[in-house]
Amino acid sequence: MFDGIKNATAITAGKKPLSSLGVKAEGDYKLVVTLDRRIPYFKNLMAFALFFPQAEKAVKKYGSNYGTASKYMLYNWPYMQKGWTGSNLSWKMVKNKYYLNCLLDQTGNQ
Repeated sequence: MFDGIKNATAITAGKKPLSSLGVKAEGDYKLVVTLDRRIPYFKNLMAFALFFPQAEKAVKKYGSNYGTASKYMLYNWPYMQKGWTGSNLSWKMVKNKYYLNCLLDQTGNQ
């Protein structure tokens, strides 16, 4: 999914440093992505959660645990994962108290 972003393939292969990735923040609200070729569906890719910006403060706080279980994740949508340990195949999605207008109190994934 990252193929086409400047140096992403080389970084994944261990041939270039992460600092050479064609992604950078310009200020608090602007993300600039440099592509190494035209990708007609690129804007659609940006809708995938793995492309969402991450809060640097949380990434530093959780370190290598970041994203490995429910308790080491941040949520910027109506629901939060509860009960995911990183390897189990079922968990609940519970209402995020910081997000307005959630339709359901919880939902499940199995």
